[in-house]
Amino acid sequence: MFLRAALKQAAASAVRTRAGARSALGVWAYRSAIALFLVALPHAALAYDWEVTAHLTEVEGSYVPAEVTIMVDQSAGTCTAGGWLTFSGNSSSNNLPANVQAVYAGLLAALETGSRIDIYGSNAGCTIQYIHFLSN
Repeated sequence: MFLRAALKQAAASAVRTRAGARSALGVWAYRSAIALFLVALPHAALAYDWEVTAHLTEVEGSYVPAEVTIMVDQSAGTCTAGGWLTFSGNSSSNNLPANVQAVYAGLLAALETGSRIDIYGSNAGCTIQYIHFLSN
C-alpha cells in the first residue's frame, strides 16, 4: 500500500514539476518512488516457495526430455529429503525439451563430481523452477 501511495505522489509531483521549473523536491520524490519500486519488484515477483543448497543423491532420466526428477540430501520446503523433486523446464524460448536435456546433463555432471546445487522450487508437487550448479 505504501508503494502505491509513493508512486502516486511521485507521479503527481513529476507532473507539477514538468509544467513549471523542476523543483529539487519533485525530482527527489520521483527518483525515490522509482528506486522503491525497483527494490520491491524482485521480492514481489518470486516464483518459488523455497531455496536449498544440497548434494544430489539420485537423478532419474526416464522422462527426459519432458522432465527430470531428482533426489537431494536436504529437505526442500515441505518436500522431504530423499523425496522426488521434478524439473519440467524453464525456458523463455519455448524450447522446453532442449532446456530439460541441458539441465539433465548438468545434473549428471554434478552427481558424478559430488558438486552442490542450489534449487528453487514450489511446495505444490515438489516442483523445481530454477537450478544453479555450484563449484565444490
